[in-house]
Amino acid sequence: MDEHITVTEADGRVVVIVDDYELFDFVEDYLIEDCDFDVPEFTTSFCRGNRQFNAMHFSTGISLQVVRDAVEALSTTEIERIWRLNNDDLESG
Repeated sequence: MDEHITVTEADGRVVVIVDDYELFDFVEDYLIEDCDFDVPEFTTSFCRGNRQFNAMHFSTGISLQVVRDAVEALSTTEIERIWRLNNDDLESG
Protein backbone atom coordinates (compact mmCIF):
# COMPACT_ATOMS: atom_id res chain seq x y z
CA MET A 1 0.00 0.00 0.00
CA ASP A 2 1.22 3.51 -0.74
CA GLU A 3 2.41 5.56 2.24
CA HIS A 4 -0.14 8.31 1.49
CA ILE A 5 -3.18 6.01 1.30
CA THR A 6 -4.50 3.59 3.92
CA VAL A 7 -7.33 1.14 3.35
CA THR A 8 -8.86 -0.18 6.56
CA GLU A 9 -12.18 -1.09 8.18
CA ALA A 10 -14.15 0.68 10.88
CA ASP A 11 -17.62 -0.22 12.13
CA GLY A 12 -18.05 -2.77 9.35
CA ARG A 13 -17.23 -0.25 6.59
CA VAL A 14 -14.25 0.03 4.31
CA VAL A 15 -12.46 3.32 4.96
CA VAL A 16 -9.89 4.83 2.60
CA ILE A 17 -7.71 7.44 4.32
CA VAL A 18 -5.62 9.82 2.23
CA ASP A 19 -3.12 12.38 3.56
CA ASP A 20 -3.73 15.12 0.97
CA TYR A 21 -6.93 16.65 -0.38
CA GLU A 22 -5.83 16.72 -4.06
CA LEU A 23 -4.79 13.07 -3.82
CA PHE A 24 -8.05 12.28 -2.02
CA ASP A 25 -10.03 13.69 -4.97
CA PHE A 26 -7.93 11.66 -7.41
CA VAL A 27 -8.43 8.41 -5.46
CA GLU A 28 -12.14 9.03 -4.95
CA ASP A 29 -12.66 9.72 -8.67
CA TYR A 30 -10.66 6.62 -9.57
CA LEU A 31 -12.66 4.35 -7.24
CA ILE A 32 -16.02 5.72 -8.41
CA GLU A 33 -15.39 6.28 -12.11
CA ASP A 34 -12.80 3.65 -13.04
CA CYS A 35 -13.59 0.90 -10.52
CA ASP A 36 -17.38 1.41 -10.39
CA PHE A 37 -17.63 1.57 -6.60
CA ASP A 38 -20.66 3.37 -5.22
CA VAL A 39 -20.11 6.92 -4.03
CA PRO A 40 -18.80 6.79 -0.44
CA GLU A 41 -21.59 7.00 2.10
CA PHE A 42 -19.80 9.86 3.83
CA THR A 43 -16.40 11.51 4.11
CA THR A 44 -14.53 12.91 7.10
CA SER A 45 -11.43 14.99 7.73
CA PHE A 46 -9.10 14.96 10.70
CA CYS A 47 -5.67 16.23 11.68
CA ARG A 48 -2.66 14.43 13.08
CA GLY A 49 0.03 16.85 14.07
CA ASN A 50 0.30 19.39 11.29
CA ARG A 51 -1.10 17.06 8.60
CA GLN A 52 -4.71 16.86 7.44
CA PHE A 53 -6.21 13.53 6.44
CA ASN A 54 -9.41 12.86 4.50
CA ALA A 55 -11.34 9.62 4.69
CA MET A 56 -14.05 8.10 2.54
CA HIS A 57 -16.37 5.66 4.29
CA PHE A 58 -18.09 3.16 1.99
CA SER A 59 -21.38 1.40 2.58
CA THR A 60 -21.34 -1.91 4.43
CA GLY A 61 -20.97 -4.94 2.21
CA ILE A 62 -18.03 -3.69 0.15
CA SER A 63 -15.04 -6.01 0.42
CA LEU A 64 -11.92 -4.66 2.10
CA GLN A 65 -9.73 -6.78 -0.16
CA VAL A 66 -11.45 -5.59 -3.35
CA VAL A 67 -10.92 -1.94 -2.40
CA ARG A 68 -7.35 -2.65 -1.28
CA ASP A 69 -6.61 -4.37 -4.60
CA ALA A 70 -8.05 -1.43 -6.54
CA VAL A 71 -5.94 1.08 -4.61
CA GLU A 72 -2.81 -1.06 -4.98
CA ALA A 73 -3.34 -1.01 -8.77
CA LEU A 74 -2.74 2.77 -8.81
CA SER A 75 0.63 3.95 -10.03
CA THR A 76 2.86 4.88 -7.09
CA THR A 77 4.61 7.37 -9.36
CA GLU A 78 1.30 9.11 -10.11
CA ILE A 79 0.30 9.07 -6.43
CA GLU A 80 3.58 10.70 -5.46
CA ARG A 81 3.30 13.27 -8.28
CA ILE A 82 -0.18 14.33 -7.16
CA TRP A 83 0.80 14.37 -3.47
CA ARG A 84 3.77 16.64 -4.25
CA LEU A 85 1.49 19.25 -5.89
CA ASN A 86 0.51 20.52 -2.43
CA ASN A 87 3.27 19.05 -0.32
CA ASP A 88 6.53 19.68 -2.14
CA ASP A 89 7.86 21.42 0.98
CA LEU A 90 7.10 18.36 3.18
CA GLU A 91 9.03 15.15 3.48
CA SER A 92 7.09 12.21 2.04
CA GLY A 93 5.98 9.69 4.68
